Amino acid sequence: VLFGLSNETLMIFASVVVLFGLSNETLMIFASVVVLFSLSNETLMIFASVVVLFGLSNETLMIFASVVVLFGLSNETLMIFASVVVLFGLSNETLMIFASVVVLFGLSNETLMIFASVVVLFGLSNETLMIFASVVVLFGLSNETLMIFASVVVLFGLLNETGFELLLVYEIPVLH
Repeated sequence: VLFGLSNETLMIFASVVVLFGLSNETLMIFASVVVLFSLSNETLMIFASVVVLFGLSNETLMIFASVVVLFGLSNETLMIFASVVVLFGLSNETLMIFASVVVLFGLSNETLMIFASVVVLFGLSNETLMIFASVVVLFGLSNETLMIFASVVVLFGLLNETGFELLLVYEIPVLH
């Protein structure tokens, strides 16, 4: 009543609150995201499934909510981001780095999947992740070049200094 939810949204919200047994603290976070930021029902269902079915902590939930809502991710990108965050268990520190790269620099979904696979599946440290992110985003690598660079950096375990040297050598053909 107080927040003017539609009946459809009310049913979605009720199912999340009741059937999955959210704690009052988590319920308040979820309610604030749903109501105050006016998520569409489709996005609401995606967000609810991520929050409830995969059991995000409240801290991670707040980070995820801020990325989803404040920066306006599309539902397709939201699903990719959710799968990376939840299914592969990123730490909150790494999650913030990944979120900043995904959202602030506007990666395409194809590039996002490549970046996510490199970050998560090969276990980059946060320091190396920042280097890789800067190379991917700031210098605008093509997806083909990105895969080559990722394979060299990750699979062969280059030191961070070597990564910078590789960047300096590769910078001119990339930019031109």
